[in-house]
Amino acid sequence: MAEAEPPKTETDWTDIAAKAQTKLRNSIPSEYRIPPDKLPGDNVLDVTDFPAKCGLLSDAELKITESFATEIVGAVAAGEWSAVEVTTAFCKRAAIAHQVVGYFAMCSLGVLAEMWTDELFDSRNV
Repeated sequence: MAEAEPPKTETDWTDIAAKAQTKLRNSIPSEYRIPPDKLPGDNVLDVTDFPAKCGLLSDAELKITESFATEIVGAVAAGEWSAVEVTTAFCKRAAIAHQVVGYFAMCSLGVLAEMWTDELFDSRNV
């Protein structure tokens, strides 16, 4: 008995990946986006200093995001930093990380595969 081939789908994984990357890119507020020509090239292996050099974070935001959690709690409790300032600083730093190291692409391959599996499952009307 011959094994049945999975049904053909109109969308392959590259289309799903491209849509997911576009969705992520569009979810980053425009004021947190780094122009493509300002991003480090693929040949740059150490980007640890990029958040400080890219110009997106203020000195205060750099200090916040480079502080230990206990320091942040103390500064908020003392009124030195507000919760909004801390949250904004970390949101901006996360946006930088997504754009620079492709964090989404690295940690979402499993999700993309599951999206393809779901699509395949749905196409079989199971």
